[in-house]
Amino acid sequence: MADYVTPAEVRTEADTTAAALPDAKAEKLIRYAQVLIEGTLGQLPVKTEGPQEGRKVAEADVAPWQWDYLTLAVKVLAARLFHNPELTEGVAFDSVSGPDFSRSGGVGKVFGAEAIALLNASELRPTGARATP
Repeated sequence: MADYVTPAEVRTEADTTAAALPDAKAEKLIRYAQVLIEGTLGQLPVKTEGPQEGRKVAEADVAPWQWDYLTLAVKVLAARLFHNPELTEGVAFDSVSGPDFSRSGGVGKVFGAEAIALLNASELRPTGARATP
């Protein structure tokens, strides 16, 4: 399975060294970031052949600026996961109370507004739907 980014690119984004983030660990973070990012891309089919086999988006199928936003989103998310491994464990809420607790307005997993903003800018992430007769 081809990756959207390299371990070296993630280390640069995370502002760290190969000693602190070896290739094997970086590749795990990249795979996880890719799965999270691709999960937000809707029902795009997975590529079954070519250099991006196993991915939802192939570089040749999108405009260069879209590819740049997509790969930057993966880099940003992988770097955030390096610095904060628990990033995706919680759910964000619009409102939280206590001590007997009440929650409202669940807005999904918290894996970074930056990554979502980059995906929205790429126009690869569906942000709405339109019904047709």
